[in-house]
Amino acid sequence: MPKSAESSSLRVRLGAAGAVGALLVLGGCASSQASTEVALSDNSIVLSAPGQESEARAARIDVGGSVYGKFLAARHAEIQGEYARAADLLLGVLETAPDDTDLLRRTHMLLASEGRIAEAVPLAERLEDLDSKGPFANITLAVEDIRAGDFAAAEQRLDVVERRGTNQLLVPLLRAWALHGAGRTDEAMDELGPLAEVNGFAVIEGLHSGLIADLAGDGKAAEAAFEKAAGNGAIPLRLAVAQASLLSREGRWDEAEAALDAFRVQQSDDFLLRPAADAVAKRQTVPRTVTSSAEGMAEALVSVARALNRDGGDISALIYTRLALALRPENPMTQALLADVLANQGRQEGAIEILQRIDAESPYSWFARQSLAQMLEATGKFDEAIALLDQMVGERPDRVEAAQTLGDLLRLNDRFDEAVDAYDVAVDRVGEIDQRHWRLLYTRGIALERSKDWSRAEQDFLRALELQPRQPLVLNYLGYSWVEKGLNLDRARRMIEDAVEQRPGDGFIVDSMGWVLYQLGDYSDAVVQLERAVSLEPGDPIINDHLGDAYWLVGRSAEARFQWNRALGADPEEDLEAVINEKLQGRSLPKPTPVGERDS
Repeated sequence: MPKSAESSSLRVRLGAAGAVGALLVLGGCASSQASTEVALSDNSIVLSAPGQESEARAARIDVGGSVYGKFLAARHAEIQGEYARAADLLLGVLETAPDDTDLLRRTHMLLASEGRIAEAVPLAERLEDLDSKGPFANITLAVEDIRAGDFAAAEQRLDVVERRGTNQLLVPLLRAWALHGAGRTDEAMDELGPLAEVNGFAVIEGLHSGLIADLAGDGKAAEAAFEKAAGNGAIPLRLAVAQASLLSREGRWDEAEAALDAFRVQQSDDFLLRPAADAVAKRQTVPRTVTSSAEGMAEALVSVARALNRDGGDISALIYTRLALALRPENPMTQALLADVLANQGRQEGAIEILQRIDAESPYSWFARQSLAQMLEATGKFDEAIALLDQMVGERPDRVEAAQTLGDLLRLNDRFDEAVDAYDVAVDRVGEIDQRHWRLLYTRGIALERSKDWSRAEQDFLRALELQPRQPLVLNYLGYSWVEKGLNLDRARRMIEDAVEQRPGDGFIVDSMGWVLYQLGDYSDAVVQLERAVSLEPGDPIINDHLGDAYWLVGRSAEARFQWNRALGADPEEDLEAVINEKLQGRSLPKPTPVGERDS
């Protein structure tokens, strides 16, 4: 039967889509942190960016053991993602080396990443004295200035930050909002203008220019900025809502509806747009996206943090998200982003805590609960996850995603009959199937195949291919299933060859190629493909078993037994374990497929 990385018998792990992550819609750029070196008395210790491995080099260890022990314990905690504990330990080390710039910087970043802004601010002030251009310290202090209403001070701090990496985008955004808060709106617009010329920044520049102009009362400039942004690529949710808000306040209801429709055309789901759409339909004004310079600065921090988070959970994403929450506490959009950042760093328990705090009245709550269910399952709380999704399925009979996520979690936990029932509900709720729904049909097909309902499964796979003709996951799963059943072998081979061409580094798809060659009697070429598959996925029992069978039929019996034993050591499912033991005991050994049975 088909197999995958999700279990020893499914070929492709397809977990529930990251619901909260799907909400994060504005782009940006990433940055990296260079390693630095900090001296603790007579010790020389290499520090990498927080969250990354570092190397300790002992020169002359004359400091007290407790200090050095705290430092090493802090590094261990940090590597494990325990930033709060790491920060506490480094605060203790700072008592011994209070003016060490790198140690201050590291401790400040860890405190800020945990949302302990009040503790981070004094360290940022000390860092500013020691290193006036330090980006994180100045940004933290600028946020504190904004919270205190001192926009001029915030602008001056940001002016000294070097515009490299992420700061090419973030610093102009933050400075523009600080300038606007100080009543210097023209300068704010001048600050943002050059961003429009940078590849990938035009949409975000237009959004923030429009928001600033709107707050300044210049509706024409705001409208022009929004329209320019909308013409530079996919329309983000925040832009559509900002446009609708401006137009609704001017009583231009048809144009407000058109702005929202432009977002709908590009998106598969408009659930988060519903509050604005409902307001426009009732001829009620749509609330502003931001109502102050502080909220505008929070919006800028979120925009950049979101982009960094897509690039792999950089600690910078965590810091900027925490600073945004300091400016705009309990904001559901920012809380959703924080949960996603924490989850990307493997901190599901922290993400769960944040998701549970999101206001139930917010439209973000629906997706937050869906994401919460996924994280509960990931932390071993399967029954709680299923109960939550069952409740959600009953609450909103017009929504598809809760039923689909329920099906995914049941499938990934081998409860295939129940998964089919959940997927059936999701398909019924979709109504008219289109290209967006290929994945739903594909995953239901997997559950049906594992439930021994091949007729329905095959229909779903074929329908998914009608919607996405070259989708490699579907090509592979259906092709492999046909190979296992001895059906349509020539067509299966062409399908799997197409999948391999698209994903040559996928060991499971390469295994399918080897297995179809095996079924067609081309054992030598099958060995070549299966050896490559094992090199790509060395721990998969089915791939090792397949290679053992191919070795046996080309006369490499010792290597065949080695692969079968290796498969046994990779925790195969019970039925496969029994088959392998039979072969190792000399019974049910592989035999060449008769030529007349190699296709149908």
